[in-house]
Amino acid sequence: MVEVLKSDVQRSVLLRNWWSFVLRGVVAIIFGLAAFAKPDITLRALILVFAVYAVAEGLASVVGALRAIRSEKRSLLLFLAGVVSIAAGLVAVFAPGLTEITVLYVIAAWAFVTGIIAFVTSIRIRRVVEGEWLLGFDGLLSILFAILIVASPRVGALIMIYQIGFFALAFGAVFVAFGFRLKQWRQEPRRTESPFGKRE
Repeated sequence: MVEVLKSDVQRSVLLRNWWSFVLRGVVAIIFGLAAFAKPDITLRALILVFAVYAVAEGLASVVGALRAIRSEKRSLLLFLAGVVSIAAGLVAVFAPGLTEITVLYVIAAWAFVTGIIAFVTSIRIRRVVEGEWLLGFDGLLSILFAILIVASPRVGALIMIYQIGFFALAFGAVFVAFGFRLKQWRQEPRRTESPFGKRE
């Protein structure tokens, strides 16, 4: 009985916060499109755009988590992801004396931590939402992105811009898809089966 109640709470938190996944996805897509639309942008300027994106994504996550807390539901991982994103964005802009390479490492650390959180979350909700693989896939993409930055931080600025743009578009598409799937399920509360399909 306790496990059933716990699963119901987790599902309720996810369904109530579907919009935060969509919002984070849309912001990521805009960020990615900006990178491809203006490839001659300097790496420093792109880092500033990243900072805006990270803070916006973080705020969406924190607001979603706080809404869940007010409803007496736990959403600590969502809150943690938001705090990490906000911190990374602020460090990228306001930390004095950081070189562009150092800021890239900050971005890599942000991508790795948020990727781990997304992957762990997908495992935790696998018995609650069928289709959690979308969130897990997003986490793996984020971890891969972090590894790519650390492995080649000194590649040309244009290549780095395209890399960041590509991964931002990928993150955004997955988040938007996951968010709208949650919305679909929320709008059909009488369904006994998830919109992601049956689990074997």
